[in-house]
Amino acid sequence: MTQTQQPVDGRVTGGIPAMTAPAAAIPAVETQPPHSPTAAPTNSGLTTMEPWQTDLLHHPLDDATSLPQAFAHIEQAAQTLGFDYVSYCHQAPLPASNPRVTLVNNYPEDWRSHNADAGHFLNEAQIHSRMQSSLPILWTDEVFARNPNVQQSAREHGICHGWTQVFGDSPAGTAFLSLVRRHPALNPHELEAKRERLNWLAHMAHTLLSRLILQQQVQRDRPLSEREIEVLKWTADGKSAQDIAEILLLSKNTVDFHIKNSIRKLNVPNKTAAVVRAVLMGMIQ
Repeated sequence: MTQTQQPVDGRVTGGIPAMTAPAAAIPAVETQPPHSPTAAPTNSGLTTMEPWQTDLLHHPLDDATSLPQAFAHIEQAAQTLGFDYVSYCHQAPLPASNPRVTLVNNYPEDWRSHNADAGHFLNEAQIHSRMQSSLPILWTDEVFARNPNVQQSAREHGICHGWTQVFGDSPAGTAFLSLVRRHPALNPHELEAKRERLNWLAHMAHTLLSRLILQQQVQRDRPLSEREIEVLKWTADGKSAQDIAEILLLSKNTVDFHIKNSIRKLNVPNKTAAVVRAVLMGMIQ
């Protein structure tokens, strides 16, 4: 059963983050971003689309698509690659002082219940060191050094061997996607053989899930009208209220009215902050 947790005051309400316990980088395995986001490598050097890739690539991303629906497809793809569990943690860029965190995973129900208050137990130094790197993180005992009890509990519930990709260079926020299994342990040979497919899945999953999460956040917030978004777009281009009034054939007072409404709905102090927030939340493309 998949668990989706919505943020409360910027905090995860129970469960564990997408990367329950990252560890040192995979030794002697250089992982580069996949050359093609639409094909998986074959031994012949040619590329062919695997069924699970086709499924994800053509997965609809519209208002009717729910987060659990998209996550179910990612679960199936992970199982094809030999993993029992998938966990995704997304931290929105705003509000900056208390970012929203959304967590979705299919870890065992008894684990989630038992660790509802476990919170984040990441090795922050390792995470930040990977923000600008494409290299994934392989779970080892080293990262659990600060939380040995959590490691033991996770292993008792089959959350044993994991591979985590960090996404830290996106204006949509920071995210971690982990592929986890009971056994056997991951080894360099298997990781190299599956390298491009793992990367492809991680990046496609992040693209799907992050967009859906941001869409949900926009829907929960007070949405802007089409006219308010249009005015903010011109504001983002450096146009003054008078300029925008002339472009849209409106009065300056009407433009000011839309800007003030946008500031109020987005809960920001000024129009510059309104533009930034609208861009980060995907309202302005």
